[in-house]
Amino acid sequence: MNRKTYLIIFLSLFIFSCQSNNAVYEASGDFITSNKEVVGSIEIMEQGPGSNLRINLTKFIPGVHYLRINSSGECIPPNFQGRGNFISVNSDIDYIYRFYLKNEISRYTGELKVFNKIIFVNDIFLNPDNPTSLIDNDMSSIMIFNEKSEVYACAELKL
Repeated sequence: MNRKTYLIIFLSLFIFSCQSNNAVYEASGDFITSNKEVVGSIEIMEQGPGSNLRINLTKFIPGVHYLRINSSGECIPPNFQGRGNFISVNSDIDYIYRFYLKNEISRYTGELKVFNKIIFVNDIFLNPDNPTSLIDNDMSSIMIFNEKSEVYACAELKL
């Protein structure tokens, strides 16, 4: 073989080995209350070392709230205390996001403003090949707790 053939083989192998898995892993769910009322949604998209979470709440109770992940994908009303354990990405706290909700009226529509927030959380993965993925055999759920550790709403994650 001549140099040109070796170069073509080398470049072909190099290009083939550099290709990565371009799959985009996404999950979503609707937040429901203990009365089975839909009050919002969550969308999760894996990106690099973690995931973007888009939280959208159309109805809520004002105050401090916490977002927690349950390793079980079940939201069983009225108290959502199904099987599974809470997943933490920080050993010092048992939630992944703390936020404050307040009633604000839009000056344009005269209606209650929707809470819509995008956050990035490290070490949250959706790729089923990852051993720490939220997407396993029994999926996962996202819960919103108030300051009294009462569950306000729960969302079962689906691909």
